[in-house]
Amino acid sequence: MIVAMNFLAQARMVYRAIEPCMDRVEFPLRVGDIGDKSLVMSPAAAPRWRNERACQDRVNTGGTFSASLTGACCELEESLMAERTDELARDATWCEEEQEVGRSEIRQTAATTAITVRHNFESAHRLPQLGGKCQNLHGHSWWVEATVAGEAGTDGIVVEFHDLKSYLREWIDGNLDHGAMLGSEDELVPALKAADSKVFLFGEADPSFGLSWPTVENVAELLTRVTAGYIRSRGWPGVRVSRVVVRETHVNAAEVSW
Repeated sequence: MIVAMNFLAQARMVYRAIEPCMDRVEFPLRVGDIGDKSLVMSPAAAPRWRNERACQDRVNTGGTFSASLTGACCELEESLMAERTDELARDATWCEEEQEVGRSEIRQTAATTAITVRHNFESAHRLPQLGGKCQNLHGHSWWVEATVAGEAGTDGIVVEFHDLKSYLREWIDGNLDHGAMLGSEDELVPALKAADSKVFLFGEADPSFGLSWPTVENVAELLTRVTAGYIRSRGWPGVRVSRVVVRETHVNAAEVSW
């Protein structure tokens, strides 16, 4: 009776030790019998009892069986600890990789800086292809915002504000301000030119080539091309136009962005 009780107590100890990995093994595996009692455990938990005959030899005496159970528990504990160590090593590697990706993303985000310059101008236009009110010659107080982006240099700037702003303002004032923006096919073009009025023609040549009419969308595209052309002429490395917004009224605007 005492031997049987010791056996059952030791069997419960083994079961508690192997319980965490029960869902990864197949059952049953009978490793030995004592009278009408059977000891059943997983292959992973009892590698030393795969040979049923050898197992039977171990359970013939209480002392040998007790030592075998103790050895099995030690082997199982070492196996689980090794597996856990591998998992922790994989987790540590994954965390290091994620941290490196995060640092790379931070560096990439920090490396791109955008600056914006603004200007306004007064100009008339008309859109006869649309009909309605817009086919009449009418004017707006236009606002433009041009944003360029790039990596700040060792001097801490992307481009010099005054440089970009001066060029953009000069171009707008010389070509659009206090004039009329018309499509190259507009019937009013000859009359306005004959009257020596200031006219900017859309669709006739660069930088408005392909932009047939002076819609607010096409004005935004026009000023995007003007800004990009100046950046190329200055040879600023890594600098690009990222956004141009043109407003013809407080409620109507168009944006070109990348």
